[in-house]
Amino acid sequence: MIRRVTVKFYGRAAYFYGPPVTELEHLPGRIQVTLDANNTATIDLEERYRELDVKPWEPQMLYYWKSDHASDAPHVLEISLLDAPPFWAWDITRAFGFDSLVYTSEVKVPPKYELRNIEKLQNTRIHDTNFATAFGPPSAWTRNTSDLASSSGPRTFHATSNELAYPSVRGLAPVVEFTAQCTALAVYGASPAQLEATFPEGFRHGHVQLCLGQLCHYLDVHSAYLNVPKRLLHHPILIFSTDRMWPGVLKPVTMRFLDPPSPVGHLWTMSFSYADCAQVVPRWPWTHPMPGGQYSSHVLGPDKLDYEPSFFNGSMSPWSFMEGYSFASAVPFWLFGLFGDMPSWSTVIVHAYEIKIFIPLPALYPLPGYSNVLCCINDDCHYPDIQQWFLTANDSTSELPLVHYKDLNPFVNHRISITAVRRADEHGHKIIAVSRVEYHRMEFPEQLPKPPQPPPEPTVPFPYPTPPKLATDIWEVIIQALCLFVVAIAGYNMGLCLHLIVKFVRIRTRPESTPLLWEQHSAPPSYVSYGAVDYTPAGLAWSHEPITQPACLPNDLTAAVSRDGCMKRYDPFTMSTYVDPDSKKRTFFQTSSWGNEPNSANMRRRVEIAFHGRAVEVYGPPQAQLDNRPGHIQISLNGLVLTIIDLESKYREANNEPWNPLLMFRWEGGDYDSSYTLVITLLDSATGVWKWHPIRGFGFESVVVTSLDPWRPPRYQLSESEKLEDVIIHDTNFVTTFGPSFAWEKQISGIASSDGIRTFHGTSNELAYSSWTYGVTPVAEFSAQCAALAVYGASPAQLHATFREGFRHGHLQLCQGSSCEYIDAHQAYLNVPDNLWNEPVLLYQTDRMSPSSTKTVSMRLLDPPSPVGHLWTMTLSHAICSQVVPKWPWTHPIPHGNYSEHTVGYGRLDYAPTFLFGLFSPWSWMPLYSFAAAKPSWFSFGNLPSWSTTLYAHDIQIFIPFPALFPALRYADVRCCIDGRCHYPDVEQWYLKARDSGSEVPLVHVQDLHPFRAHHISMTAVRRSGDAGEKIIAVSRIEYQRVVNIQEPNPTPAPPRP
Repeated sequence: MIRRVTVKFYGRAAYFYGPPVTELEHLPGRIQVTLDANNTATIDLEERYRELDVKPWEPQMLYYWKSDHASDAPHVLEISLLDAPPFWAWDITRAFGFDSLVYTSEVKVPPKYELRNIEKLQNTRIHDTNFATAFGPPSAWTRNTSDLASSSGPRTFHATSNELAYPSVRGLAPVVEFTAQCTALAVYGASPAQLEATFPEGFRHGHVQLCLGQLCHYLDVHSAYLNVPKRLLHHPILIFSTDRMWPGVLKPVTMRFLDPPSPVGHLWTMSFSYADCAQVVPRWPWTHPMPGGQYSSHVLGPDKLDYEPSFFNGSMSPWSFMEGYSFASAVPFWLFGLFGDMPSWSTVIVHAYEIKIFIPLPALYPLPGYSNVLCCINDDCHYPDIQQWFLTANDSTSELPLVHYKDLNPFVNHRISITAVRRADEHGHKIIAVSRVEYHRMEFPEQLPKPPQPPPEPTVPFPYPTPPKLATDIWEVIIQALCLFVVAIAGYNMGLCLHLIVKFVRIRTRPESTPLLWEQHSAPPSYVSYGAVDYTPAGLAWSHEPITQPACLPNDLTAAVSRDGCMKRYDPFTMSTYVDPDSKKRTFFQTSSWGNEPNSANMRRRVEIAFHGRAVEVYGPPQAQLDNRPGHIQISLNGLVLTIIDLESKYREANNEPWNPLLMFRWEGGDYDSSYTLVITLLDSATGVWKWHPIRGFGFESVVVTSLDPWRPPRYQLSESEKLEDVIIHDTNFVTTFGPSFAWEKQISGIASSDGIRTFHGTSNELAYSSWTYGVTPVAEFSAQCAALAVYGASPAQLHATFREGFRHGHLQLCQGSSCEYIDAHQAYLNVPDNLWNEPVLLYQTDRMSPSSTKTVSMRLLDPPSPVGHLWTMTLSHAICSQVVPKWPWTHPIPHGNYSEHTVGYGRLDYAPTFLFGLFSPWSWMPLYSFAAAKPSWFSFGNLPSWSTTLYAHDIQIFIPFPALFPALRYADVRCCIDGRCHYPDVEQWYLKARDSGSEVPLVHVQDLHPFRAHHISMTAVRRSGDAGEKIIAVSRIEYQRVVNIQEPNPTPAPPRP
């Protein structure tokens, strides 16, 4: 029964303080101080206190330690009493006391977020009763509703239960969890008055570990409650606060109780009342009320909402309608869906700046009957706190809204939806209900002028490119005369007449690029779409060849059928490439050989530009690149017509620079960014048949958006004890997934890059046909914990060798968690130098990532399937992730060190699972290696086979059997862990490298390990859910180097993973 104190800390120096000598109840004894299991010092406290007797009323520093290295490391300090307890009555009792420990360390915290002019802070309160707050295990917590309310109103709190005082529940670690996306956070515990009223038998405040993601803090809650003034006894107590959070990252916040159960029945308490989260929200450029604005109030009753699920016109809906409200049971609806959809309602409110949502009064339903709900407005979702609303509504004499939105954008429509949600451990019957929605809106006239008629043709001829013409021979005169005679005399349809013309006359046209429909041109953060609602009518379709020769794709459902068979439909826009004055290739889109269809209001060539900013400039292609005569375009913004532009006059004014793009339109909105949709529509209609009515069109080259720079996290600054290590995540790695599976093809090219990279994943040919894959969105995903990231696509040489039928680079959306950017892959590939033709092409890079959090990186193809069979390509070759790793204080080889080479054979490894001394183990031993089927055995509780070992080494290589023994498809993916840090070696890349080299290549090679510490290594088979066929895990040997015959320096334990 040795009295001791154990302190764990992470730093480079420590100061141990004892209590003042006047506070000691016994004579000071002798203590032994141990650091990391090494006996460091023995101190006679009586003599030590005598030396420090100058200030007996203050804590005294009894011990000091400083590391020989400048880097921080984890340490364990133990203070033990050496004096034995008194045996006889006249023996003197000696003891020691512990006041505090002060340690020195370098703490890296992110900088404070600086608000921009268009942003403001909005406080959000996360109560203990909120749906997003979880407490575990349930037996360790009690929910309390106190009669003592604080000045800010909270009456509820969660506290650890009395069961934690007894060793029968030893091992339980009470935990509080919630997620927050804040720039500042404050966490509060219950007020002292509430705790004393709840625990009359007394309690002790425990110690808490609070983690923001992977950054953890240790809180002395007892000190937080120790000096609370009497005037604040009814206020929740601030336990933790920080203003160093990134508002663009959703962080999990975890509070863990550290004190173990007391063997003598002491009650240690941990409580949680609420957390205040300061969120960054937009600051709108308007104020309410607006000067001169006209306002009106509106109410939506429960019968004006859209309810889900609803089948057979609502006759089999789970919703019930009462007088004044509607409700539904908060359970998944089973009929037809079988998808487990919970009941919900939604509505769209036009031009509202304030919205209130009411549910029935508490008198109708007791609290346990109300279900939690998820409320979303314009895709921004949160969980209203039903229990706090219930308590407030009970205490109030008037109706209170469940949700109240203010300062909304009064110029846009707002979509609101509320869905019932339930936790897995919730029981009993609960409902979701709604009584009405109240909102206030501003009335303003909608000015939608009708587009004017195009002006008459100019008298001065315009130098436009020659349009398509009919052949100038005797047949032209004969057929046109015949058509006029048929129309005038016989009364036949004009469409048949035109069909006769194109039947016999060859059309001379300029060869176009590959046709394109609904192409999207990315100008981050906006994207552009091109297209028309319908296609050219079958009888009027122009072709580069006589129409008597059908041009249809096999099984093409979009082809038009005429009297002469199948004819190919063409897209309303074509893509072309030209070289600008700076010798750079540029692309643009222009209307195809047809203009707008006569007498068709739907067939309108248009370009839609969605952007977020304050100003926009739209550029057209150079005059020399136009195929048709410029027409008249209409510019509209968010549905309001702004102007009509005569492009012919516009180009004539800028005729001094016909080789440069033309600024067609510029618009400035104001001092603040907002979301807009700009639409450019061609107004002219023509067929090109008659010379006096030529085809007119327009082109789109680029768009320039002016906006504030979005907030980005700062660059990570390396400390002296850190360095960067590049990790390549190939497309074949286990952490990389591609979906859906039929939309992707894995390619192994015969063309290798300078680094030997030959594999890549590309979208398959099936995406070219909408009849097969309509609505499919190819996605590539992987997880990365990096300070910097670079994503690469396949090399141009590999693409040209793989897609011989041709391809187009699609537009991509790349997201890191919830932060997304748009990538114009076509531009990335357009100007690749000849000397880099075989190298992967850089698609995206950033050095603004947080190395302490794992991000899900997803890359999504934005272009939809082409109805005319075009192949749009999205590829992923690999990604380079720069990870932050410790920089060790030694170098290899160590001066004056002696090294030795060692080999661990497969027979000396520890294999799992194993039962009955290995008689039923799934592992098999061959002369040079061991292997096991990569599948769970029936008596291994679903565990896949694995092996492990422990080594003292600084350089370790793991070998598996040579590829000649097993083909690549039979090797299972594996997870390799060293000292708890795991990764997934790329088995396919190892297979290709080993096969090409003709010699043994290690699957895993780890260097710069701690040379004086034991390293635990394990390797486990892993399989994806879609893996098919029999696969194995195998191992042949482990080679390693270690240091021998050298005096061990003062060790610096490895710092934890950043």
